[in-house]
Amino acid sequence: MPVKHENYTFLTSWSDVYVDEYERTSSAMSDYHAHRYYEVSLILSGEVGVSSESERPRVILCAPGVPHYITCTKGTAYKRINVVFSEEFISSSREAEEIMGVFKREGNVIFLDNEQANELADIARSIMKENNRFRQRLLLLYYISKISDSDVDTVKDGLPDYISRVLCYIKEKYSEKIIANDLARYVNVGRTTLMTAFKKHTGMTVGEYVLKCRLIAAVDLLSAEVPVRECAERCGFGESCNFIRSFKRHFGMTPRKYMSIMKNCRKNVSSA
Repeated sequence: MPVKHENYTFLTSWSDVYVDEYERTSSAMSDYHAHRYYEVSLILSGEVGVSSESERPRVILCAPGVPHYITCTKGTAYKRINVVFSEEFISSSREAEEIMGVFKREGNVIFLDNEQANELADIARSIMKENNRFRQRLLLLYYISKISDSDVDTVKDGLPDYISRVLCYIKEKYSEKIIANDLARYVNVGRTTLMTAFKKHTGMTVGEYVLKCRLIAAVDLLSAEVPVRECAERCGFGESCNFIRSFKRHFGMTPRKYMSIMKNCRKNVSSA
């Protein structure tokens, strides 16, 4: 089954490995998230990332399930190449085990000089252009091995421990009723302190973050062709009408329309 891009509004389905390159001026970004695939973000220019040393080219690596926090100031011009790949695609290679340690437990950032950044960009573009699955894997292994040759620094996300605990709690309990006072008691801080810090570090209120978690879970279920009513119940929306209204407001289409688009995407991938 194709893996889905974390940004579900792109409606991008892919299998094995996916590369995209883009240069744009960003709206404000502040998003603490995780996904089920490996992600290598090569930041070629612009103040985007997880470090104050953000003017230098760098590569940000995140393994499946690793929460990471990427920020971008509104109006920032930046250029990046994202390489994402499934765990199954890389784990089938015996050579991978030695070099995959570069991702580390909490993610990593590697700072680069311009020559290193340009070399990695060329390899990433080669992966994007290659249609042969075997050669794609070889190029991907080469890409990661070149990254692992550089010095690696552990990512520091700067989040207070109680915010990290709340984020993990919400990701596990999003389908249940979540009350701010209960969260504050759970992490032993005042409600106002929690709400203020949560907004500062995630760019969202608790309610907005819970909604996002529910919608992401719903997208997974819809992609697996789970009925709309069941999605609403399993993701904490209650009535189907609440789910449909929230989904349409966020994605600009109904859940059924989304299911139809994803089904077509899968057909295109399987026939490619």
